Amino acid sequence: MSIGERELVSSATLDGLCCELLIERQRLLALIRSHGALDIQPASDGDPQLLPVVCELWHVTDGRSLFGGLDPERVFEQWAGVAGAFFGPGAESIRALNRLFSLGPYHECLVAVPNVLLEHRGQRHALVLAMITDNPIALAIDRSFRYGYRKRLGRFDFEDRRRFEVSVERELVVLGEIAEEEALGEPDRAWFDEYWAQPLLGWLGPRDFRRSWLERRLSASEARASQVASSVALSPELGLGGERVHGRAVSFSRVPARISLPRRLSTG
Repeated sequence: MSIGERELVSSATLDGLCCELLIERQRLLALIRSHGALDIQPASDGDPQLLPVVCELWHVTDGRSLFGGLDPERVFEQWAGVAGAFFGPGAESIRALNRLFSLGPYHECLVAVPNVLLEHRGQRHALVLAMITDNPIALAIDRSFRYGYRKRLGRFDFEDRRRFEVSVERELVVLGEIAEEEALGEPDRAWFDEYWAQPLLGWLGPRDFRRSWLERRLSASEARASQVASSVALSPELGLGGERVHGRAVSFSRVPARISLPRRLSTG
C-alpha cells in the first residue's frame, strides 16, 4: 500500500497489540451484511467455518497534521470544523489549530473485520465495527472529516501491563489479557502485513461507505514486534457475543503510521 502525498492528513507512532479472534462464519456474515452489500473473502487456509475479527490497541504518540499537496483553503476549512467541534464557537482559530496540529499521547482501540468485499468487488477492506479513543480531538477529527468510523470517547484501564479494559460510558466494550509475559518469537509477518495493507472501511449510513488508508509499516527500521499469547472478550453490543476468544497476537512498538483522507464509496 502506498498513500499519495496529496492524500495524507496526519502521522503518528504506534505502540500496541494486534489480536486475531476467530468467529463463526455465518454469524459474522450476518453482522457485516446488516451494514450493506458486503461479503467476506474466505481464507485460503484454516477452518472455513471460522473467520477473523481483529482487535487492536494503540498507544499513540508523536501525532501531527500533514498537508501534503492539498489545497490549503480546503484543509483549513476542514480543520476549522474540527476546532469548532472540540473548542466550541468563538474559539480563536489560530490557537485552536496550533493545538490540533500536535496530537498525543493518547489511546485508541479498533475492532475490524478484514477481507471484506464491497458488492463482491476485488479490493479487500477492513470493516470498522468499533473505534474508541480517550482523546476528544481524535474524536472530533473522525466526525469533521467524516471517516465513518463512528468513533466514541471511552476509558482505557491497564493492570500490570498484562490486562486491559476499554469501556464507553461505564459499559465494558473490550476486555483483554496477554497470557504470556515473555514473547513467543517472531510474528507471522505475512499475515500481519496482509491485514495492515487493507484500507479501513467506515460507513455513514445505508450504501454510504468511506474508504481510508491507515499505513503502518512493520518493516520500518525502528519498528519492533513479537508474537504473544492473548485472550480477548468483546461486548455483545458489537454483535459478536461476550465470550472470551483465544488467538494469535502481535505486540509491536515504534511503528510509524500515516492516515489518508476518506473517500466516498457508494453502492447501488
